[in-house]
Amino acid sequence: MQLGRYSGSCTITKAGTVIDKRHVRCSLLIKAKNVVIRSSRVDGSVQLEGGGYSVRIEDAEIDGGQAQAPAVGYENVTVLRSEIRGGQASVNCYRNCHVQDSWLHSQHLPDGGDWHLNAFLSNGGSDIRLVHNTLSCDRPNNAAGGGCTANASIFGDFGPNRNYTIQDNFFVASAEMSYCFYGGFDEHKEYGTQVSGIVVTGNVFQRGRNGKCGGHGPATSWARSAPGNVWRDNVWSDGKALPPD
Repeated sequence: MQLGRYSGSCTITKAGTVIDKRHVRCSLLIKAKNVVIRSSRVDGSVQLEGGGYSVRIEDAEIDGGQAQAPAVGYENVTVLRSEIRGGQASVNCYRNCHVQDSWLHSQHLPDGGDWHLNAFLSNGGSDIRLVHNTLSCDRPNNAAGGGCTANASIFGDFGPNRNYTIQDNFFVASAEMSYCFYGGFDEHKEYGTQVSGIVVTGNVFQRGRNGKCGGHGPATSWARSAPGNVWRDNVWSDGKALPPD
């Protein structure tokens, strides 16, 4: 597809702005509601913080490059049928995000950086949907202790975690990361016991070379007894049932 040059501002303040079939050569800061990025390529991140702002990314490529920041974040974000790469995390969300039919991969890790990488990350959040994506954290570890944590990580660092739908995703294996999925429960984190409504269904976990998806296993930090938590119909890539840890 031939993309035209984007000549607009890198900070979007006009509600209803549509970027269609454009090559954007800067990071975009969204400070408006109902912004749409469609059939475009962004060489930079797309970030939004503010309850009254929102962005919808459709059929696009987002390359967060070498930034120690997510390629896409942090609230009121919809990503559909898009490729998200680069950055420290492909998508980092803490509120009201929907990522579907997309490919999250190829995060950035500098040689001397002890960065922790994720395809999807939330350090406390709510109302988040990951549906039918390919999730891959695929950078090798480095000598500084940096590397992949997981394909999808839910942590209770900065707030409680509630109302997640993790459905029909493909978790790509890598023995370099600890686990393929962190489910939010960790007594050592400030909000690590405040989890509810984490619904994980119909996902496929690739076994990989070690047969465990991640270095230690497929999934961890899952609270079976948390209110509204559901683990159902998750399987290995060979079709065998995968119970929670």
